[in-house]
Amino acid sequence: MRLLHLSDIHGRLSVVRRIVRSLLSEDFDLVVVSGDVTDYGHYEEALTILESLTELAPVVFVHGNCDFDDVLEISRDNVICAHRRKLSVKGLVIAGVGGSTITPFATPSEYPEEVLSRWLDAIEPPVHVLLTHVPPKGTPLAVTMTGIDAGSEAVRRAVERLQPAVCCCGHIHEARGTARLGATVIVNPGPAAGGYFAVIELDSEVNVELRRVSMR
Repeated sequence: MRLLHLSDIHGRLSVVRRIVRSLLSEDFDLVVVSGDVTDYGHYEEALTILESLTELAPVVFVHGNCDFDDVLEISRDNVICAHRRKLSVKGLVIAGVGGSTITPFATPSEYPEEVLSRWLDAIEPPVHVLLTHVPPKGTPLAVTMTGIDAGSEAVRRAVERLQPAVCCCGHIHEARGTARLGATVIVNPGPAAGGYFAVIELDSEVNVELRRVSMR
């Protein structure tokens, strides 16, 4: 399976279209989006952005803290919301929980750890891909530029319990990269608003290529 992973688009449709154009010669089985599709936006804006990605492959997404919750109502044959759901797409089992832990910024979709924990605890194995917005606490992908760990303990516990092949997350723009938590590869592709994305190959091993489209 070959996945395109984006996060933190923040309404930048023009950049998404640039990314799509750059990848038209490549084959993908699925596009996964780790939230913040919009920048304080709603259903129609999110749908337009997500549908633009279907030129490459079907899209599975969760919302981020900067998306309003009407984004969760999006349901198309080729655009599927994975928030609080477990899906099988082309034989790949994906479970998702969107939104973030509480931030200082009072964004639209923030939840206490106990709520995230309740949602994540309801997911039963097996899971191949855990799709979240907020990264697991205690990993380099959760550390802000000021050195604060803004990750979620609930997401970390879910990764440790479920041991998916990969956990696709985002949220912390400056923490682009990969990390390991047990057998799981954690991926933060960086903000798609800045042209960043990741290509993930799922085979006997997980291989991740972090890329950026030219912004010129």
